[in-house]
Amino acid sequence: NCSFVNNSAGSDGGAINFNNGGSCVNCSFVGNSANSYGGAIYCKESSTLNIEATNENSITFSGNNASSHGGAILHKNSTIKIVGTESAPVVFESNETDKQGGAIYLITDSETVTAKLDASYASFKTNTAKQVVQYGGGAIYSSGGVINLDNTSFDGNHAIFGGAISLYSGSVLTGEKITFTNNIADLQGGVIYTSKATVTLTDSSASGNKALGATTIEGESETHTNGYGGAFYFNTTTTAILNNVDFLSNTAQMGGAVVVYGSSNVTFTNCIFDGNTTTRLGTNDSQGGAIYSFKGETTLNSCIIKNSSAGTRGSAIYSTTSTLTLKDCSIIENTGNDSIVYLTKSTFNSTNDTYTRNSTKTGVIYINTNTVATIVDAIMEYNTATSHGGCIYIPNGTLTIDNLSATSNISGGNGGAIHITSSSASATIKNSSF
Repeated sequence: NCSFVNNSAGSDGGAINFNNGGSCVNCSFVGNSANSYGGAIYCKESSTLNIEATNENSITFSGNNASSHGGAILHKNSTIKIVGTESAPVVFESNETDKQGGAIYLITDSETVTAKLDASYASFKTNTAKQVVQYGGGAIYSSGGVINLDNTSFDGNHAIFGGAISLYSGSVLTGEKITFTNNIADLQGGVIYTSKATVTLTDSSASGNKALGATTIEGESETHTNGYGGAFYFNTTTTAILNNVDFLSNTAQMGGAVVVYGSSNVTFTNCIFDGNTTTRLGTNDSQGGAIYSFKGETTLNSCIIKNSSAGTRGSAIYSTTSTLTLKDCSIIENTGNDSIVYLTKSTFNSTNDTYTRNSTKTGVIYINTNTVATIVDAIMEYNTATSHGGCIYIPNGTLTIDNLSATSNISGGNGGAIHITSSSASATIKNSSF
C-alpha cells in the first residue's frame, strides 16, 4: 500500500533497485525516472519480484521513464510475477523508454538463469519505445526471456518495431485470452515483432492495429518505406502456433494482419481474419490483405478469411518463395485489384476449402512463376474476375485439381472458371464440375 512518485536515479531503478527480489502489494509507481535501466524498478540477477493486487484498487505503473531500457521495469536473469484481478488489474500506462521495452524489458544473458515474466490480469496502455532502429517493443521487449500471459490486454502501445511486444534471441511467449487493440508500429509488427522466437497464442484477438510505413522527403523526392504486418511480423526462424485467434481490421502496406518471413513456420487453427487491409504508400506494392508470406511456411486449418482487400495483389494471401497449406478453410467475400490468393515461386496445397463471392481483376487464385499448386475437394462459386479467370488464373506454374466444384463464376474476359495463358502453365483436372 505504498506510492512512489517522481523519484529519479542517476543509474538504475528510478524508485527501487532490488538486489534479492521482493514483493510490491497494492503499490503505485508514478513519474519515476532512471538515467539508465528501469524507470521505476530494476530487478537484479537470480531474484524474484512479486507484484500483486489484493484489493479493489489497481496497481499502477504510470508515466515512468528510462533513458535506456525498461520504461517501468527492467529485469535481468530474474523472475517477475504480476498478479491482478478482473476488477483490479495491474496497469502499465504511458511509460516510455528512449530505447527498448516501453513498460518492461527482460533479458537473459546467463547460461544457468532465464529471465521470466508471468502476468495475469494485466493491462498495458499507451506505452512507448522510442528507439529508431530495430528491436522496439512498445510495451514489452524480451531477449531470451520466457513470457506467460493470461487475461491481459495491450491497447495503444507504440514502437518502430513491435508496437506492443518484441521478441528476440530464443524468447518464448505463451498467451491465453489476450486482447491487442490499436497498437502501432511505424515499420514492422503493429502488435508483435519476432526474431528467432517461439509464440503460442490461444483464445485471443488483434483488432485495429497498424504498421504505418514511412515517407521521407528530401528536396523534391519522396522515398516510401512499407509497413509490414499490421498485427504480427514473424521473422527469422520463428515458430508460432495460433489457436482461436481473431484478426479484425488490421492494416499495413504488406500483410494487413500477419507477415511470415525468413524460414518462419506459422500454424493458424480456427482463426478468423475479417476486414484486414493493405493500402499503397506512394507507388509501392501493397500485398497480402490478411497474410503475406516470404520464404516462410504457413498453414491454416479451419480458418475464415473474409472482407479483406489489398492495394495490389493477394487480397487474402500473398505467398512468394513459400509453402502455403489450407485445409477446411473459407475464403469469402474478399475484394481486390489483382487476385485473392496470389502465389509465386511457392508450393500450395488446398484441401476441402471453400472460395465464394470473391471479387477481383484476375483469378481468385493466381498461380505464377513456377508455383506448384494442388487443389482437392474444393468449392469455388459465385466469384467474379473483371478481367480473366473467374476462379483460377495461371500464367506460369503447375496446377493439379481433384474433385473441384466450380459453378456460377464470372469472368469479364477469358476463362469464366480457369484461364491458362501460356505454354509455361499446365493444369491436370479430374473428377470436377464447372
